[in-house]
Amino acid sequence: MARLDFDFARYVKERKGAVEQRARDGAVYSFAGDRRLKRTLTSGRPVLIALEGTNRLWTGKAKEALLADAVRVTDQQYPRVLAAAKAAARALALSGPDGPDVFVLPTAEAGPIRAETLGTVEEPYVFLAEDVINTLEDDELAAILAQQFAHVQNNHVVYGTALHYLNHSAASFVRWAVRPAIMALQAWHRRAIITCDRAALLSTRDYDLAARALVKVNLGLPRDEALDIDEYLANLPDKVGRVARYAEFFHSNPYLPKRLHALRVFTEGKLYQSLRGQEGGKAASDIDAEVSELLSVF
Repeated sequence: MARLDFDFARYVKERKGAVEQRARDGAVYSFAGDRRLKRTLTSGRPVLIALEGTNRLWTGKAKEALLADAVRVTDQQYPRVLAAAKAAARALALSGPDGPDVFVLPTAEAGPIRAETLGTVEEPYVFLAEDVINTLEDDELAAILAQQFAHVQNNHVVYGTALHYLNHSAASFVRWAVRPAIMALQAWHRRAIITCDRAALLSTRDYDLAARALVKVNLGLPRDEALDIDEYLANLPDKVGRVARYAEFFHSNPYLPKRLHALRVFTEGKLYQSLRGQEGGKAASDIDAEVSELLSVF
């Protein structure tokens, strides 16, 4: 089976400048819109203030508060999740046999967290709500973990952590900086999630499987419910109303149907086709241009 070096081997080489290079470039599958906006995030003072505040919040009390209720995934605790984590790490060519540390949160304590990666560059933590685990088959779970590992692989963690706490702990930040920082980070995150959805697909090499996992996590569907992705998309309204489209501007993720369509577009590219042992496919620049048009809110 074909194998690609998703992060150009720089992720597996611990040397001076490796983190900075990864921050600039991202993994080979990353969405150009994600990379472009990420480079501009720290040019605005509100985002810098948010990042500094998040770091203080996370290292002060937020990390301990989450970990107090969480169970670390090991071969003794949640071995099925550990097996899925190993499969995802192998698929994305991550350093280490298991990828980042994964923790399970009791559903009652998870709050807004379904599947999320929080922390710092040096210490990323992947959190899954327990009910998410129970809704996913093993290969779907591996896809969702690959999606979360992609946040680490593409240097998203500090920005995603800032957005999480701006959305859920805004009182901890400088009041005038909150709204501009949220808007900037949301605009970036709507593109970053496209990168991570691609990682879920690349880890499974199966569009229907990856798309099914995304739908299950986002809609909370039961584990045994049959789901045909083409039928799901066909039954959606042809057009999203103007008010709904503008409302997306204030969300951290694109609407789920857009994400599924963007993932379908990615399957037509050279990268995915070569991974499946096939020749041809669209250039990455053409794929990204098509996805950018798809994600446009206005």
